[in-house]
Amino acid sequence: MENYESEISNKIEKLVKERRCLYNKVKRCRNLERKEMIQKDIETISKEIKDYRKGVKLCEGIKQRSLKIKDKLQTVKEQENKVQERSSKERKRNY
Repeated sequence: MENYESEISNKIEKLVKERRCLYNKVKRCRNLERKEMIQKDIETISKEIKDYRKGVKLCEGIKQRSLKIKDKLQTVKEQENKVQERSSKERKRNY
């Protein structure tokens, strides 16, 4: 999961750098047709970045939920152990 998240983060960084370069090109460009093409490229990259960022947020949510589930499972196991200990003590008392 962490590898996937780091790969996505790297992709986001690359796309952000690429988009920044395109923004600079738009500022310097005097040809309207070329400018429109660059702006379309910027829009496409922005959509990709948005999708990747959603993926990162989903990964973070999954990590948080899995940690909560781990904690709950550990609590349940501890409670089960206590119940078993009590029942074994009661059995010893009865004998």
